Amino acid sequence: MSGIKVLRLIKILRPLRAAKFNPSLRIAIQSLAIAFPGILDILYVMLLFLFVYAIICVNYFSGLFYNCDVEGFEDLSKYQYLFPIMKKVDNKWDCLNAGASWKNQFLNFDNVVNSMSSLFIMSNSVQWSQVMFKGAKIR
Repeated sequence: MSGIKVLRLIKILRPLRAAKFNPSLRIAIQSLAIAFPGILDILYVMLLFLFVYAIICVNYFSGLFYNCDVEGFEDLSKYQYLFPIMKKVDNKWDCLNAGASWKNQFLNFDNVVNSMSSLFIMSNSVQWSQVMFKGAKIR
């Protein structure tokens, strides 16, 4: 059964047979194969920098990206009087006493793995502004 799966995987390589008949495609594939070790070296250096900055971010920002979340309320009309208070809630106990939940952000720096993923997402310019604004609210 596994032999059949291997044969199916080999079918993926069929388009590479076109390189036999097209010399410019053959040159492009050979150039990519030659450049691959250099690309891996750059990847290693990038991961090293991400790791170092992740450790620094864990030291500075671990546990600081929690905030008060008011989405836990079933009927928001009953709690309209709490919204001005919620904007001023700074700590976990005030948030829980107000009836909301104390949640961590998706992009946080609580451990090295979360920190590296957050830094990678920020380095791709996807959600860097969200992390920047949450970081600016830290006291």
